[in-house]
Amino acid sequence: TFNTAVSYVTGTAPDYALIGEVSGDGKPDLLVANRGSNDISVFLNDGTGLLQTGVTYKVGKKPKAIAIGDIDADGKTDLTVANAGSNNISLLLSAGDGSFADAVNFSSESEPSAIAVADLDRDGDLDLAVSNAGSDSVSLLLGQKAALFKPSRTLKLPEGSAPGSVAIGDVDNDGIPDLAVANSGADNVGILLGKGKGVFSSTLRKVASAGPQTVVMAELNSDGKPDLAALTRSGANVLFGQGNGKFKASNSYRAGSQPMAMAVGDFNNDGKPDIAIANFISDNVSVMLNY
Repeated sequence: TFNTAVSYVTGTAPDYALIGEVSGDGKPDLLVANRGSNDISVFLNDGTGLLQTGVTYKVGKKPKAIAIGDIDADGKTDLTVANAGSNNISLLLSAGDGSFADAVNFSSESEPSAIAVADLDRDGDLDLAVSNAGSDSVSLLLGQKAALFKPSRTLKLPEGSAPGSVAIGDVDNDGIPDLAVANSGADNVGILLGKGKGVFSSTLRKVASAGPQTVVMAELNSDGKPDLAALTRSGANVLFGQGNGKFKASNSYRAGSQPMAMAVGDFNNDGKPDIAIANFISDNVSVMLNY
């Protein structure tokens, strides 16, 4: 159960929210992308369970998603933002106290929709995988020293894929990061197996899913192999990994009317990841407990 909601002022048309620790105090903070005002709001935890007044940072046009990581390897958590309206990625370096430098922008393909952060080429620097809904592609921005990225590589997907989300994990147990992409226009989750050094297979393995908007990689059935949870038109698909890059037929779970966003976490403190889905038309949240 939850207490009564407390409201905080954001920018215009907030479209994405992320919880992460960005101030170095060990307490979770809140980051919000504001599509209408072309900025993000950073709300720091005040230590009592409430948030401080938000601080706004300008980014590109129509920010769609936020991801965090120590991009410049200085021990501080930085921000990356996918800007769907300006076809670029904003990087905001952390000062370590919850404040950030002005955004530096890096080009992507058309309409970037989501970002995942990991060391894709295993050189010790964090890299970005960006799904581009407008160009049926995934951009790879490989990190270098001094918080720079090499010119982006493009992984083309079949025409009409409209990828809305990307997740990173080792799905074939070879020690090399792989990609899972939610292709809402093609009714599948696509798997791109990593070959090392930031290179991925040109063959897209497809797992059927009804219009997936978002994909999250997590260990859902306690077998030690990465699984996938995909947000679909009607709720959630759970795809169980077999540890060889393949997935078992999905289990489908219905949510409310017009599901719009999904989060995975342990909501009842039993050590198992659960699923929560926000439903746009029915004005409610569906919680699916793992058992």
